[in-house]
Amino acid sequence: MTKVSLGTKTAIEKRRHKHPKIEGGCLCGTVRFRIDNNFSNLLICHCKQCRKTTGAGSAANLISTTGSLELTNGADLVTTFRHPTRYFTKAFCGLCGGAVPYLNHTETLCFVPAGSLEGEPEVTRQDNIFTEERPDWCTAGYLAENHIGFGSVFEDLRKQ
Repeated sequence: MTKVSLGTKTAIEKRRHKHPKIEGGCLCGTVRFRIDNNFSNLLICHCKQCRKTTGAGSAANLISTTGSLELTNGADLVTTFRHPTRYFTKAFCGLCGGAVPYLNHTETLCFVPAGSLEGEPEVTRQDNIFTEERPDWCTAGYLAENHIGFGSVFEDLRKQ
């Protein structure tokens, strides 16, 4: 198990207040982690870089300042890309490519991909950011028809 420590005084002070833990992992399950279920923010980011790293219209990241991230399995398989000219990072499992948590460049905040969690996060605040970079196809997608599972989507495609 690898304990990832946030080195700021604020993070150290907040560690004293225990919260229930929430667990998560990558797609293949090799990289596993747990963290206090106490997130200051859920950021839905529409910037170009987040869209590129996810292949989607946005990235959903939870922010933790508690310093409680523990990599419980597969820490040696975590690959981290840090953009050379911007404060931008992407961490992922070297086997499946699934997103995993990472520390920001100053190691004061932990970014946790919301989709990597195996439960409901407790979040104080939620925001959409870089909305000026959100593509039109993404906005239209939010208004599209909803289906349970695949619904009839593939049946409809076969008819075309």
